[in-house]
Amino acid sequence: MSYPDYYIHGNPKLTSGQTLDRWFDTSPSIWVQRPPETWRVTPLRSPNIRRHSAPQFDASLICEFLVREGHKFQVKMSSFNVTNTPVFGFPTTSPTSQLFGVVSIRQINLPRSVELGFRYVF
Repeated sequence: MSYPDYYIHGNPKLTSGQTLDRWFDTSPSIWVQRPPETWRVTPLRSPNIRRHSAPQFDASLICEFLVREGHKFQVKMSSFNVTNTPVFGFPTTSPTSQLFGVVSIRQINLPRSVELGFRYVF
């Protein structure tokens, strides 16, 4: 496994808001190419570069109807990711990439989905 060949000098966290096109500071003053034949003396990762995440809200609703003694009918509705909040992938952290500092707009979590179930218990 080859490690990235650059130093992270300073804090790449943006003072203004993050966007998908600019997730962290990509200026050459922070991302410095490591000189050849030198030891790595800085960390490989920055604690300030994180993937965006959002809580996912799931809900279920169950209704039971008594048909007669010992018999009942159930209706169940389950919804996953009720708020339909997207979670995108990791930003590109390779300084040699054309997409350095950019988050792909591919959604990595599932979109909202609803299940409906019926059950007769006897």
